[in-house]
Amino acid sequence: MWRPGEAAPSRSSTLTADSLLSSSLTSSSDTHATILPPSQHPNPNALPIQAHRKQLLYALEHNPVVVVVGETGSGKSTQLPQYLVSGGWTENNFQVCVTQPRRLACVTLAQRVSSEVPRSMASQVGYAVRFEATTDSSTKIKYLTDGLLVRETLTDALLAQYSVVVVDEAHERNLNQDLLFGLLKKIRKQRPELRVVICSATINAESFREFFATPEHPGCIVSIDGRQHPVETMYLTTPCPDYLRGAAETVLKIHASEPSGDILIFLPTAEDIESCIRMTEELKKATPGGRGMQLSLLPLYAALPHHMQTAPFQKSPPNTRKATFATTIAETSVTLPDVKFVVDAGFVKQPYFDSTKGFERLLVTATSQSSARQRTGRAGRTAPGKCYRLYTHDTFNSFLPSTPPEITRTSLSNFVLTLKTLGVDNVMSFDLLSAPSVNAMAFSLEELHALGAIDEKGKLVPGVGDLMGEFPVEVKFAKMLIESVSLGSTEEALSIAACSQVQSIFLFARSSTQKRDRDAAIGAIVHDSGDHLTCVNVLRSNDWRSMDYCRENFLNHKALMKVAEIKNQLKRFMLKMTAGSLPGVGEDGDDELVLKALVKGFVFNVARMMPDGNYRTVRGNNVVEVSRASMFAEFGKHAEYIVFEHTEDNPRKYGLLQVCGVSAINGNWARSKSGEGERGGVSVFM
Repeated sequence: MWRPGEAAPSRSSTLTADSLLSSSLTSSSDTHATILPPSQHPNPNALPIQAHRKQLLYALEHNPVVVVVGETGSGKSTQLPQYLVSGGWTENNFQVCVTQPRRLACVTLAQRVSSEVPRSMASQVGYAVRFEATTDSSTKIKYLTDGLLVRETLTDALLAQYSVVVVDEAHERNLNQDLLFGLLKKIRKQRPELRVVICSATINAESFREFFATPEHPGCIVSIDGRQHPVETMYLTTPCPDYLRGAAETVLKIHASEPSGDILIFLPTAEDIESCIRMTEELKKATPGGRGMQLSLLPLYAALPHHMQTAPFQKSPPNTRKATFATTIAETSVTLPDVKFVVDAGFVKQPYFDSTKGFERLLVTATSQSSARQRTGRAGRTAPGKCYRLYTHDTFNSFLPSTPPEITRTSLSNFVLTLKTLGVDNVMSFDLLSAPSVNAMAFSLEELHALGAIDEKGKLVPGVGDLMGEFPVEVKFAKMLIESVSLGSTEEALSIAACSQVQSIFLFARSSTQKRDRDAAIGAIVHDSGDHLTCVNVLRSNDWRSMDYCRENFLNHKALMKVAEIKNQLKRFMLKMTAGSLPGVGEDGDDELVLKALVKGFVFNVARMMPDGNYRTVRGNNVVEVSRASMFAEFGKHAEYIVFEHTEDNPRKYGLLQVCGVSAINGNWARSKSGEGERGGVSVFM
């Protein structure tokens, strides 16, 4: 490994396991930190934001929009809302809301602030995420996701219950954040007394200030000093040929030669995490122990069952070092205690929308410089640390400075439908921080027209488009649910839509023996049409409510409990929308009608098998391959036509899309609308 400032590495340098830890190091300026579990809370008065309390309240009193720049962990997310309450901003029954990009952060922050305030006030702190809320009329501080606050504007256009809206983690620039910024700018024209606070961990504050600035109120930026221990950052001298093996070897070298301290390893996908853990376990058998300590290898990604997700946050047993292999879930918002060593593979899995093909692709791509710094900072939260970057310094310099905003790289159909539901007909005129591409906008209008949500002039179709805009699910699933009512397959459609809101209801097999047992267990549950009716089969029986049954059948009990909760909420929503009349609820519907409703929503996602044995999409004629993770791939029957939920880039065949969430269908069900991708006369400027 090499660190800038040392003698330049020789061109003949090679990557070896020993060289990963042999360099002499000096401290790096890369810093970041974030939230600790309740048992690890620091003294709030010792947080860096405390010194800026009066400055922040003064700034907010005299400026309607304040941008706060500070390292994650400086106290912005937990202390600022408390300052606003003590400063009188929740008097007269107003609330302060704090938005977060992730559900986990909303829950964690609300629980932490509840534990910090006096016991008599703990009930005044709550959270609201999709399908779950702990707020009521007494709530003063409300944590919620960006998307949920956007949805609140559908029923409360001026967000009248809030005196201050705090948009946290604004540097992430997700699609809902950009939409929220545009809405808040419009709302402030009607409610000039509304205060907006934008919190960012990076130095792009000026763009936020300029977006909201007016001649009378140019806005204000407040910078908060970080609190971070030094982190020594090291690079490879030559590119890493295999980042999984490089990560495994680095973990074992750290364990063998470094003093106590946990390890956090950043990898792009859940599959990578499971593979790297297996590889580390195999290599560990031939590697000496670490100073008498045991090494515990733990995964951390969204699809894990609850007990496995919480394990990395627990204190390590005596004489044990934890090595947590994580996706970006550990990059911001939550902090693992006692991490002193970070291993960064330099990759991330992100959605990118290909407007020419009409598919959203999940690509494993290089991370950005700002994200790399965030990862490095995980090692300096509680003590000095070290970060091992499994790439060269030149590679780091080639990374984008920051991750491109989602609005420039994701599907915009839900975004456009939300705008139209809010009464914004000319979507291209809506004020945004970053402009989306005309092609992406055009495709979203084409899709919404094909789904019957808008007419040829781009206007919402009453009874379809307006209803779809209010559903708390993606437009395709909203259309499926609406169609299921007339088809009498609502119970199954609700199951399918609810399952789509969790990562997976099935567990990974982590060994060949488990794989054999998993296949045998799932073979008794699976439906030969594929993934969607397999999910329906699982939920048709109440057996899944037993944790023992789930364990024996490789089902994710925690995910299924969440599915049941989401399904009930969607059911209540649909009953409200249909005035209490919902055919097919509580009854087993005809499987063919279930799939017909599915195709109505996913009419653009149909593929046909060609004479060469490959599936090609009906719209666009793109070659696709069924993902190995799909039940259809292993247990499905032969089918000329299939429907799929989404696409991903095939990790084994560069450039080939693989389809996920697959079911066999009758091609006649889709022929009327799937076509070859004509625009249908819908103007992008409507």
